Amino acid sequence: MKIILLLVLKIHQEGYPVQNYSVITSDGYVLQLVRITRSKKSQQIKEKTVVFLMHGLLCSSMDWLVLGKEKALPFLLADAGFDVFLGNARGNSHSRKNIHLSPNSKKFWNFSWHEIGTIDIPAMIDFALSLTQQSSLHYIGHSQGTTSFFVSASIREELNMKVRTMHALAPVAFMNHLKSPLLRIMAPMVNKIHRIFDSLGVYEFLPTHDMMVQFGMHACQRESSFREVCANALFLLCGYDSIQFNRTLFSQIAQYTPAGASVDQLVHYAQEINSGKFQMFDYGILKNFVKYHGKSPPSYQLDKISVQIFLYYGDNDWMASVIDVQRLAKKLKKNHQIFLKKFNHLDFIYGNDADKLVYKKVIEIIKEN
Repeated sequence: MKIILLLVLKIHQEGYPVQNYSVITSDGYVLQLVRITRSKKSQQIKEKTVVFLMHGLLCSSMDWLVLGKEKALPFLLADAGFDVFLGNARGNSHSRKNIHLSPNSKKFWNFSWHEIGTIDIPAMIDFALSLTQQSSLHYIGHSQGTTSFFVSASIREELNMKVRTMHALAPVAFMNHLKSPLLRIMAPMVNKIHRIFDSLGVYEFLPTHDMMVQFGMHACQRESSFREVCANALFLLCGYDSIQFNRTLFSQIAQYTPAGASVDQLVHYAQEINSGKFQMFDYGILKNFVKYHGKSPPSYQLDKISVQIFLYYGDNDWMASVIDVQRLAKKLKKNHQIFLKKFNHLDFIYGNDADKLVYKKVIEIIKEN
């Protein structure tokens, strides 16, 4: 509750009216959905188009706001006259509740981004549309926010009628050309790592807690000698782009990120790296026969997605490689590619020029559709 209040307070301090809702999923997870209803620049618009934003892995809706009211996408959308909703996936720092389960239990964390796609995304979209009495909206996702949408629209086909355009920032589906050396080393060991975590009773990965927040704020602040270590840790995972990354943002980012995730979310991504496929969670041959009636998990049927999709990607992204994004594009019925030279995976939410190079284009396209 404290963390969601910080989110609401941040939006309010920037001068925007904000509302917070709890969305309960079919399996009992309580998801926090935040809404920016208007801006001083767009108060006269009566019927507003709805735009829904979904964060990436280990992030939350707070990450969309880091750049501040002059540059952050939610504020720019509100200024442009849109009704803006910020989603939070199950298990992150804003959505660590279930009406049946405790977050201290193993069962609470028994999900990957498959469940976020098949349950959380449809629940939040339906809630936003019902609340605003609209029939459709525009969807913007970053990283895992794109993965979960591809899952959702390929399985929950009715969702395709509710989304006018989908904007995939650093889209992640196929991952076998991923460049991050750390993840490439760890991926082949994923089953062993998973068993170790399970034996230790660890089901949540990198949750936000006070000690981590304080360490991040002090170790990565402007005066700290560790600041370049913080920068290089991010670059090692996501790709180098020192021009776009403003190091003064470190202490702010460290207050909210990482926001936690289930271990299975990371395991599912590691399986994508190893298999070279965009497929459902691999439980092992025996459990796969029980769940899927075959030894391997089925692939997501991307050709069932009929939404017009815009893919924004950069050649310096070590998580979503150019080859993998272009392979994804060939599988989608309707897509347009927007290439950004030297952008890495996090530049789409933290980049100095994200507003000019990405968000301006996103808003133009949404206005046209």
